[in-house]
Amino acid sequence: MGQRPDQIETEMEDLRHETDLILDELSRRTNPQNIRQAASSRVAGRAVIHQRSEPNMLKRALWIALASGMAALGSMLFRRITAQLWQSAMHEEPPRR
Repeated sequence: MGQRPDQIETEMEDLRHETDLILDELSRRTNPQNIRQAASSRVAGRAVIHQRSEPNMLKRALWIALASGMAALGSMLFRRITAQLWQSAMHEEPPRR
């Protein structure tokens, strides 16, 4: 707690520099379309994370809808087939929930 204001300022600057290095590495390792470095404004020395472009979001939403629909259809089909198998094997209605 006995640090002087200039020592604190130096440590803060070092932390900002380390943060910039980490963010640069992160942006290098990830898709450059999703993370862009704020070069002009340097918003508090941090990277600005942008939302994905709309076509990618649309494709993702369509994929989720398709997968969900197929899962629901498959579940309904599986239940019908198992009910028919039960009826033909046991000669009675399958148990209900």
